[in-house]
Amino acid sequence: MEIGTVTSQEEKLAYEKSIEMAGNYANQFDAQMEANQAIARTLACTMAEYGSQDREEAMSIIKRILNENPQLIGVYLGYEPDAFDGRDKNYINAPGHDSTGRFVPYCNKINGPVIIEPLVHYDSSDYYQLPKTTGKDTLTEPYFYEGIFMVSYDSPIFKNGEFAGIAGVDVPLEYVDDVASSIRTFDTGYAFMVSNTGIFLSHPTQKNWIGEKSLSDFDVEEIKNAASDIREGIGGHVEIKDPITGKTVIMFYEPVKTGDFSFVLVVPKEEMLAGVKDLRDRLLEHHHHHH
Repeated sequence: MEIGTVTSQEEKLAYEKSIEMAGNYANQFDAQMEANQAIARTLACTMAEYGSQDREEAMSIIKRILNENPQLIGVYLGYEPDAFDGRDKNYINAPGHDSTGRFVPYCNKINGPVIIEPLVHYDSSDYYQLPKTTGKDTLTEPYFYEGIFMVSYDSPIFKNGEFAGIAGVDVPLEYVDDVASSIRTFDTGYAFMVSNTGIFLSHPTQKNWIGEKSLSDFDVEEIKNAASDIREGIGGHVEIKDPITGKTVIMFYEPVKTGDFSFVLVVPKEEMLAGVKDLRDRLLEHHHHHH
């Protein structure tokens, strides 16, 4: 066998290794996101059972959850009018409340220290309205809040079968960028993550793309195909010319199920094939030494 060419079998092996690597990373992110979603769900269940109607105590519960989970930037409850204790009128503009007196405490550390302030835009925003209308757990599209790029996981709170409010957590996406951007594969391969709609959640070099640019902004047939797979939660790979380096690369994408995200690994084709060829040459050499 001629050393120097890559057989189709080896090429298949190279692809499989990269698919497996992308899948492993996707699963790690999935496990983290699932853990965050579970916190919101557990809080909703706790509050559904909570009988003491004590606003101070409920606020100390969400504060403790925030302190115990450093990966979160906010933990909150939002109740329908008078659904918490029937005493909204006593709490108009009290600390952590707005002019409605509704129980809407948002415990967060967006500006550093942990504070409790009232939630905003609950009458119009997905984080409140989706759990209310669907009765189901909700994940928001990534958004900027006071300069922080984040997603929210929200669960409905039911009392006696009626929707009473929501419990939620905010997950900053900066750690996704830190983790995904530090991934290096082969010599110059790299990784990034996108949302369900193809918006960049991370990128090792193009930081201005984060939250701003989407895969569908590229006028490239293959990237558009990948974007439509990603919307469907499907994994796959496409061969493209990297818009940044101009190299021929294979873009491997695998779904992160919790959160409808996708993990994307970009590997220069020749590095990937040289990698298997190297391995083969070393194995053959090893083989000869022993005979």
